[in-house]
Amino acid sequence: MNELKNKNDKGWFKLDRSIVDNVAKHLHPLVFSMFVVLRRYSNDFTDEVFPSHEKIAELLGITRKSVQRNIHILEDFGLIRKQKYRHNGKWAGYKYYFLDDWKDIQWDKLSHSVHAKSTKRDSGTNKTEQWDNCDP
Repeated sequence: MNELKNKNDKGWFKLDRSIVDNVAKHLHPLVFSMFVVLRRYSNDFTDEVFPSHEKIAELLGITRKSVQRNIHILEDFGLIRKQKYRHNGKWAGYKYYFLDDWKDIQWDKLSHSVHAKSTKRDSGTNKTEQWDNCDP
């Protein structure tokens, strides 16, 4: 049991198996990667997430515009909710919250437009093409 890490050790994070088993196959790999990055920066107790768009873009090697588009896709799928927040009386950015709405999604009846957004290539960068061309 020595292999198990202490929950307070910041060298790992939790990702619900059912997300991987039931949701990942319906999302473009870049959109799912975005979800994983958000999960990595989440607070385990509040499920609150607040990395900057710049940080997410840097980690995934994509543009801020791609980050914004993929966040909207995750919202459309019911995986996250975003909320503006203030710091010292000024708008400071967005916080994201994980939702359980995805458990009720009937993937076979999902609106084609929402599903198509997830698989759409990113015209602003070649990064998604790199995902499509990856050999396992």
